[in-house]
Amino acid sequence: MSLPVLNWKALPLVTLTGSTIDAVIKGIYDAFTSSVYIDGSPRVTGSASAWTFAQELSGSTIEAVWGIAPTGSLNQRVILAGSSRLSLTPQLASPDITYAANTLYTSVAKNASTFTTWNGVVPFSSGSFFGYWKTWVTSTGTPQIVRCLESQEAIAVFIQNTTANTVYGSIAGAILDPESTDVAIDSETDNRLYGIVTTGINSAMNIGHASAGTTLMFSHGTSTGANHMGVFTPATGSIKTITKNTTLGLIDIEELTSRSGRLIKMPITAKYVVAPLNFTGRLREIWMFRDAIIGNTVTNGATVNGYIIGNNTSTAADCVLFSTGST
Repeated sequence: MSLPVLNWKALPLVTLTGSTIDAVIKGIYDAFTSSVYIDGSPRVTGSASAWTFAQELSGSTIEAVWGIAPTGSLNQRVILAGSSRLSLTPQLASPDITYAANTLYTSVAKNASTFTTWNGVVPFSSGSFFGYWKTWVTSTGTPQIVRCLESQEAIAVFIQNTTANTVYGSIAGAILDPESTDVAIDSETDNRLYGIVTTGINSAMNIGHASAGTTLMFSHGTSTGANHMGVFTPATGSIKTITKNTTLGLIDIEELTSRSGRLIKMPITAKYVVAPLNFTGRLREIWMFRDAIIGNTVTNGATVNGYIIGNNTSTAADCVLFSTGST
């Protein structure tokens, strides 16, 4: 049985005027506190798809932003954080277990309560904290644009560097639908799976529809700074790593376009990395889509069907569609 459909909405682009880690985090905060969406429609914090965001400062420098979902039963939180300060001790997730300054980190918590600090073992006082995975670092290049999306139960953040085709980012929250009503093994008590997808920092986003290789987004690389994907083990604070098990041939445009010219979206499903390699779930309203350029919008007349995120800023290439929920 499928979960309720998520309605992804794109927030206004934030053009950065600085290249520091705090400039990027401030850009994320500005996006998630906007009063409108990218199409100019109103955004009301705490309703529909609109998350409630707060920030943590070190002196006058922003080091973390964290959001509360507008709906859900497990009191989840998503946090993005980082600092130019050295020798901090945030709770990191394997294999990204060594803290690095000037790095953007992403994490998620469930059954969370009061926020304390991002640089601590339990940032939200209680509940289960995933630990941080690396998402972007200043050494990858000069950040130009922060591109964010939100839905009722998950968010996505992408950073485009000034260098062509270098996009980094993460997706976090109730990201997977296990398509199962089993709440003992297959899912949390609310039938969801909570976790993170990240590009890592070792290389820019590579979606790779034709492959299920471990260097691609929606898969899990085992080295520090690599791309990662994982979810909480239901009813625990431990992590299970996962990888996509959906691939296409090499002619992506033809395979995802009907002969009449209609555009096709394909579910992205995942399996566990460690045996037994069972089906884990379906990414929620994030679909494989025909080649396109990041930032394009898919419409049917005046209705927006979804937003394109991909690894190419100038030429049509592998991408995914974040669906608004419209058919």
